[in-house]
Amino acid sequence: MRTRVPVLGSIVVLSLVPVHALSHSAPLSFEELAEDAGRVYVATVERVECLPMDGPVGVQTVATLGAVEWVAASASDRARTSRSLRWVGGTWGERSVESCMTPRLTPGERYVFFEEATGGSVDLLRATPFLGASQGLWRVENVGGRAVVRTASGQFVEAAPDGMLKAVSTSVEALDEKAFCAAIVAARGNTDASADAGESPVPSTPAGVVPQPLIVTGPVTKGTTGGATGWCGNQTLPIVFELSEDPFSRGQNEELLAHYNQFMDIYRIRTNNGPYAFRNGRNEYHGELNDTDYRAAFESDWGASTLAVCWTLREPGEAPCRRLVETDIAVNANFNFTANHFDQWTNNTVYSFRAVMNHEFGHSWGNQTGTFVETYDYPVPTVMHAGYRLLDSRVWETGFGLQPNDVQFLRQAYGSQTPVINIRDVGVESYRANGGLYGGEVTPPTLIADEYSQSLSYDALTVVNNGTAAENDVRVRFFLSTDFNITPADYLIGTLTVASLGAESFQELSFSTTVPGSVPPGTYFTGAIVSRNGLATDDYEGNNTTLYSQRITVTQPPDDEFEPNDSREAARLVASGIVGSRTLRLYNEDWFAFDVSGTDDSVDVKLLPRPGSAPFQLELYDSAGTLVDTSSPTDLQTFVWALSGGAGRYYVRVYESSYTGRGYDLVFYGFNSQQDDRDEPNDNALEARAIAARDQNKWLSTTLGGPLVQADADWYSFDVAEGANSLLALKFQLDFNGRTTMELYDANLTRIATATQTQGGGVDDGGYEAIQLQGTVVPGRYHLLVSGTDEYTRYDIKVETFSREARQPEEPNNVAVDAFDVAWIGAQFTGEILPPFVQTDVDFFLVRLTEGQNAISGYLRPLTAGKGGTTPGGLEMTLLDEDGNVLATSYDIGGWQELPSTEGLPPGNYYLRVTGDNSGTPYDIIWYPAFIAPPSPGDFWMAF
Repeated sequence: MRTRVPVLGSIVVLSLVPVHALSHSAPLSFEELAEDAGRVYVATVERVECLPMDGPVGVQTVATLGAVEWVAASASDRARTSRSLRWVGGTWGERSVESCMTPRLTPGERYVFFEEATGGSVDLLRATPFLGASQGLWRVENVGGRAVVRTASGQFVEAAPDGMLKAVSTSVEALDEKAFCAAIVAARGNTDASADAGESPVPSTPAGVVPQPLIVTGPVTKGTTGGATGWCGNQTLPIVFELSEDPFSRGQNEELLAHYNQFMDIYRIRTNNGPYAFRNGRNEYHGELNDTDYRAAFESDWGASTLAVCWTLREPGEAPCRRLVETDIAVNANFNFTANHFDQWTNNTVYSFRAVMNHEFGHSWGNQTGTFVETYDYPVPTVMHAGYRLLDSRVWETGFGLQPNDVQFLRQAYGSQTPVINIRDVGVESYRANGGLYGGEVTPPTLIADEYSQSLSYDALTVVNNGTAAENDVRVRFFLSTDFNITPADYLIGTLTVASLGAESFQELSFSTTVPGSVPPGTYFTGAIVSRNGLATDDYEGNNTTLYSQRITVTQPPDDEFEPNDSREAARLVASGIVGSRTLRLYNEDWFAFDVSGTDDSVDVKLLPRPGSAPFQLELYDSAGTLVDTSSPTDLQTFVWALSGGAGRYYVRVYESSYTGRGYDLVFYGFNSQQDDRDEPNDNALEARAIAARDQNKWLSTTLGGPLVQADADWYSFDVAEGANSLLALKFQLDFNGRTTMELYDANLTRIATATQTQGGGVDDGGYEAIQLQGTVVPGRYHLLVSGTDEYTRYDIKVETFSREARQPEEPNNVAVDAFDVAWIGAQFTGEILPPFVQTDVDFFLVRLTEGQNAISGYLRPLTAGKGGTTPGGLEMTLLDEDGNVLATSYDIGGWQELPSTEGLPPGNYYLRVTGDNSGTPYDIIWYPAFIAPPSPGDFWMAF
């Protein structure tokens, strides 16, 4: 038998599950039922009768079973073909006693029974003989002439591929009883797994007593993803509860009854005025009872898995939901309870008293009683889930507040006796309910503050409105806290707004945000606070805060490989050209030094910020350390500074105005501003500069080794070869100044198309303007005319042509073994944009890390419409190792997809996988190899 650690929850008796599951929100797994049951068998119910008995409860139920097919039982059991069961409760004359664990067996029906082990006692009585209450009772139905099995919540059972069974709600799977039993035997491991638990003898009927049949009302309607919820019967108001003076429980019980009264004024309390007893006409909290006292009060043993129980007495009659005349609650003294709700999250041996009593008081007014079987797998939030500390499931439930399902039933049950109170009450939970409770998760557990917009994502968030009116502008604020108490004084990291939340309703939500750079490194609790009408308070604040089970570690971004270069004295000397990917460390600055020759009278510094970066500031200093010029923080592309000091060493200081700690690339050029560009003379079509085939797929400024200067009209010519009649893409990128136009002409100098770009004019698809022609380009000579405002303007141009047959030059690359080799890009370490690829299937690209490199980052840029935070075609890029294991997945950054840097990688081959909706979206990819040094002791460090 498995050793069990009890978990908070009840049904009217709370059923326990193994510590690895710690869940009352979903049925026990098949393996747990098969392993832990004292007996497993299939049988037909022949008769269910109620009999009187001496003692406070005064009634018991006896079920006679026939055609027993033993599955897992002792040798003595297997010799029997019938079975008798009995439990406390039932209806006899004016006595009608039940708990939510009370079994409901229909004569003539066939069931699978999982009996709780009894330890050999021959006179043991329980509220139920079944393991996990209703979870240990499965109905066998006939569907189309075949045996079909349902769980207690109405879900069908099918054979899983591994021979076990699972509950499903999506289809009806016929299952032969013999096969069903064989599967149970397989789960148990042998056919004689349990000791003889002893037969509970059926008591003899007292003289003159006629057994009364149990009233069977038939099955209730089940939810599609779990058991049904509802109320069955109510009390006559006021419901006066007698509470003990025990200092541990008194204050909590008073507070719990008071928060029920916020919705309907139903409860009154008084101190116990005599001995506790059942069937004395008083609603009583009996306190924490040991085994002996519990048996004396209710003629029943606690059982190994029961934490608490609420017994109910109904008025005489045959209707299933008759009025409740008495409810008595007791807590099992064999378990440890705490008044500190945080303890039950961190300690496996204590349980939240407040949460369990919130559940039991719900039963006392009629919630989930009578015809409603308690299954713990409901599709809505409710205190009747009994999921009060589900560590493995990440469910955090404090026991404060009610749920919309509960308050709706409470108003229905008592609306004819007392007015409905118009309360304003919103709440928030870090879990969702859908056939059980599923805890929310926060990812990633470790992140860099505000690094490249790295998202902190929350899922399974439930926002509730328990009020009688809709609430507008419901806000959920997310915080990081140094302790488990989430308050507005903690670090606010984001706000989620729900425009409208209907009365007695809930919404399941998710949310992503970034951690501001102002949050210092450390490990934090995280949670949320809800408010209505903006930041207005509501009438009950006990349920306004929730806590997630994960801790979040916030680190500082790593320094780049040019560090330390935080001062002019430590400036890193670089050559002209692209420096490479840099990361500006939070609250840091970067210094670079470069040399210019005597022929240069200006310096051109191009800064390429990573997508989403805040404005950068650049400052130019001469060799003496004198400030020469300063950039505007809004000019994020190119800066041209005059070199008043002539030849020599100059310095550039880079810092961010808002200190978010994001990345950038730098390009340095020294040049003579009075010279025309090296392509001159090309001021007319006859003098057009020919773009050779080898140059067409590269930016001409890089290919030619220097900038092209627009101070007049520039003409270029290129040839489209035979077969290249499908796609022609012409792109130009404006480095600074003016407004530039590129025009495409055919061989007869007939204009075909035009594109115009203004520096800083809002081109947000990567910094270039493009002409793309598909299916209209024929072989022959073409001309390009670049014209502008005749001021000093620098630009780059690129021509790309693809044949119809090779529209996707990387194809076939649908699997890793056929991956298109783009490793040469990384070898150059330039961060150059690849030629456009077209996504109409899955695309694989091969990249490599060489010795001295241990990290990869990258971007995917769609080349069609999709600005404003959307990715055309739903494109996504994934980094894989050679074995196909996923190392990182891209996320959206304003229409691009960014692949987070993955450090600690060994040299070798890796794959970039691009997926989408196969709508044929052209895209570029950029990738960077890098070396990220391991952290020094005490450093807060994580790769981006």
